[in-house]
Amino acid sequence: MTVDTSTWQTFEFGDIAQNLTKAIKDPLSEGFERFVGLENIEPKNIHIKSWGNISDGTTFTRVFRKGQVLFGKRRAYLRKAALAEFDGICSGDILVFEANEENVIPELLPFIVQSDKFFDYAIKTSAGSLSPRTKFKDLAKLKFKLPLLDEQKQLADLLWSVDDLIEEKKSLNEMILDMFKIIENHCFAEDSKYMKNLKVVDLKKFVDQFIVPMRDKPKIFDGDIPWCRIEDFDGMFLLDSRSGKYVSNQVIREMNLKVYPKGTVLVTCSADLGRCAITAAELVTYPKS
Repeated sequence: MTVDTSTWQTFEFGDIAQNLTKAIKDPLSEGFERFVGLENIEPKNIHIKSWGNISDGTTFTRVFRKGQVLFGKRRAYLRKAALAEFDGICSGDILVFEANEENVIPELLPFIVQSDKFFDYAIKTSAGSLSPRTKFKDLAKLKFKLPLLDEQKQLADLLWSVDDLIEEKKSLNEMILDMFKIIENHCFAEDSKYMKNLKVVDLKKFVDQFIVPMRDKPKIFDGDIPWCRIEDFDGMFLLDSRSGKYVSNQVIREMNLKVYPKGTVLVTCSADLGRCAITAAELVTYPKS
């Protein structure tokens, strides 16, 4: 994909956004319900996923409104910036940006602040040893090239469409992880009917079904099919062999190993019991067929 930037204009950040510093002493009486601290902004996440209730008490006073951008000026290397999707108050270590709509559309501003260029400059201009902070007067000097407003709308629509896909994937991942937790808690809890009905002799027989290739056997790991170990179960998807071990078809035949196709749900049954993952590629693991 190529983008023609010959018609784009150069702006300083201070020309496309203003830093708002309005503060109120009694936010509850003004109708505000939620507050946001630095801990509520996740690194590299454009959405605010958590917040505090003002009724529970807070010392924050800085006001922000829906559609504005919150940027963590303290420890900018944590890369915390997000779009405000509700009205509230926030920490003094958060800068509140509002788009100057003469030069930039509000929908594009969150992505500008989320860009590597912006964060890198914020880190570079931060001062302080233990808790470095950047200032708006320094950030205001950072230059960006931007298209005309109509083109900005097209660009923003594209970026938000990608963000929608990312959020949908995150939601799906969370649902799958919840499913795994249900499996773990139901099947492997001490009071589970599966554990109660399992006899020691059955467990011995079950464990005997497992086999590990002898590492001193010639050409044991010279194939192209990923070999999965329990240590590889550190995420939802088993993409490949993180150990760099690959089993040959000859070894699979000789040792009667099982090849699992993409999309198989695997549950560990020894060592770290009950860990789950989905195979994102064809691979081989311990159990016989």
